[in-house]
Amino acid sequence: MKNIKIFATLDDINTFIHTNIIKTVGYGSEGYTYLAKDGSVLKEIRPSYVVPYDNSIITTSDFNLESFIFPDELYIYNEMIYGYKMKYFKNDVFADIYRNHDVEINLEKLIEARRKAINDIEELTQNGYGIDDTIGNVLFDGERIALIDTLCYVKDLSSLEVNINQLDKALDLRLYKMDPLTAEWNMPFENKVRLLMRKNRSNKVVLKPLGK
Repeated sequence: MKNIKIFATLDDINTFIHTNIIKTVGYGSEGYTYLAKDGSVLKEIRPSYVVPYDNSIITTSDFNLESFIFPDELYIYNEMIYGYKMKYFKNDVFADIYRNHDVEINLEKLIEARRKAINDIEELTQNGYGIDDTIGNVLFDGERIALIDTLCYVKDLSSLEVNINQLDKALDLRLYKMDPLTAEWNMPFENKVRLLMRKNRSNKVVLKPLGK
């Protein structure tokens, strides 16, 4: 059974979120994410990006997949989702680049993490779900991949190939920061990563922030 909280007003949602947080941990076009007092993350969605609630919205009560961070709890006003609670994914190495840190990535582990993510994508596909909005929403902690912001995943009978392509489009942008030429190769993602490994003569690559 999905865990939902229904609020009488939008202000009630905002008050609930802001009385249960410690600090901001991220933001984007859809809204802000905050570290909550219980160690989870609360997302506050901008009114222009809210989505209607229906039973097909995926939560952790529906699927427990390592490569996806689905909402644990949905915050609803007037049958629209204005926020949710989810697990905190720590140590996203992709985000560290934007925090002006050099980051070493083990490309073999990235390949293995992608394979595990594809196994989870297969389960979603078999249940009729298409994944979307992956650009900027794929995280990697050096061991595993996690996709976030999943409210737009709908039952649309997408093929496995289309769903995997959604993941690879997001990963290609990360690969572009490692080596623009390799990212542009018209070949499967794993082949491109192995090409980069051969070019570097190493399974590791160091990413540097722009301007360094």
